Amino acid sequence: PILRAGLIFTDEATDILPQAIIRHIGMCRDEETLKPVWYYNKVPKETKNPEKSYVYITDPMLATGNSLLEAVKLYADKGIPCKNIKCLCMICAPQGIENIRKNYPDVEIITAAIDDHLNEKGYIVPGMGDAGDRIFNTI
Repeated sequence: PILRAGLIFTDEATDILPQAIIRHIGMCRDEETLKPVWYYNKVPKETKNPEKSYVYITDPMLATGNSLLEAVKLYADKGIPCKNIKCLCMICAPQGIENIRKNYPDVEIITAAIDDHLNEKGYIVPGMGDAGDRIFNTI
């Protein structure tokens, strides 16, 4: 999961894939540049048999795609084939999907909904607000 909002998927993921190893990464968005700022990474530097590894990145909202792009890059740079990387989101903006597809066309994005667009602050419209705040009731 991309912390903290991606944690919402962890229980279900381990139910579906009990043999999975959960690795946590954390990024927050710089509100001026809309670029991700790393603050946590517990992914090992090397991956055994990267060509046989499958990665499921969980992040509830794909807005600009910048954080998810960094997460995909983290694994792609380890030699994991992009076709083996899946992104699980609840809501996506078309701009975020386009950003991922432009840079990593073989990465699959699985989502429940595609909202209309991003506003001037890079938030999904209509969206649902901050996913982490909603999930952890810190609004």
